[in-house]
Amino acid sequence: MSIDTSVYDLGDVDKLNFPGDPEAETVPELPRVAAKHGTPPRRIAFGAPPVLHADPDWTAVPSLVIPGAAHMLRGEFAKALCLATLTGFTLTMAWAVHATLDRLAPTLEILGAPAAAAVWTLGALAVVLGCLHVAGVYGGARPNHRANAAPAVHPAVAGTASAIIPGLGQLLNGDRGRAAFLLSGLWLVAASWILVTPWMTGILTSQNLILPGWMTVVTSPVFRWTLPAVLWTM
Repeated sequence: MSIDTSVYDLGDVDKLNFPGDPEAETVPELPRVAAKHGTPPRRIAFGAPPVLHADPDWTAVPSLVIPGAAHMLRGEFAKALCLATLTGFTLTMAWAVHATLDRLAPTLEILGAPAAAAVWTLGALAVVLGCLHVAGVYGGARPNHRANAAPAVHPAVAGTASAIIPGLGQLLNGDRGRAAFLLSGLWLVAASWILVTPWMTGILTSQNLILPGWMTVVTSPVFRWTLPAVLWTM
């Protein structure tokens, strides 16, 4: 029986590159980014990064009504207790000042303090209450650290939520900065309307107080109607 010893032509075979082989062919590498501050060079990643989808932040919604509720749901009991206590204290102080306003003014005059101090204290407590509310919403919302994350909810859902309460759609998507900004605008709108109510004008008249000139801009009809329209369209 004969053995076939013929040689077959396999063509050109690529030569493997072994370390230290002087005849090895040089294979081009991917471009590298120049090293900065002593960090090793890294390869350039081609293609767009993957799109990640976040989960809706439903636990942040209760903080719109009760400051500290979102912290309570997340198990941050110390922060929840702090926000709830400060909010309750501020509301109690505001109610006490309002209930005793007619008696506070004469008392302040006896002590040598202006009678308007009671009214300005009431306004300052309202500002503190608004800051606590916005801080509770901002701190209770889950931050979205993924810059390339897709919206957590459908745009129609986010738009409907923002139509109900400006900032609610952003809150569900994890954009707590914009949500806090819109809520701050809502507090400003509320203040502009409260200042022109008969209740507030009656308090100012009883104390012989006149709003400063810069506050007339806030209470003007153009401001009171334009700002809500802008907030509800953002």
